[in-house]
Amino acid sequence: MKLTTEFATHFTERGFKQPSAVQQAVYEPMMAGQSVIGIAPTGSGKTLAFTWPLLPQLKADQGTQLIVIEPSQELAMQTTTVMREWAQLLGLSVQSLTGGLI
Repeated sequence: MKLTTEFATHFTERGFKQPSAVQQAVYEPMMAGQSVIGIAPTGSGKTLAFTWPLLPQLKADQGTQLIVIEPSQELAMQTTTVMREWAQLLGLSVQSLTGGLI
């Protein structure tokens, strides 16, 4: 698993020692453009598992976008927070759109 220089530095600064099992399992297939279903327990690092290979494929100010659909507002906001932290390292922005019943 080869993280971008920015991600590798931030990974170390955040105190991480090694990627989790799900992160290691999905990284290469996702970098190769394959569809992946990653099933792992809560807290296992699934958000970073798809964030690390996908964000570097985007280029700031070039109109390319990534859409992540989550099943709940709570999970959408958690994902936004995580992705925003890593996206800023690449000069990317993350927007969150959530809805709900009125």
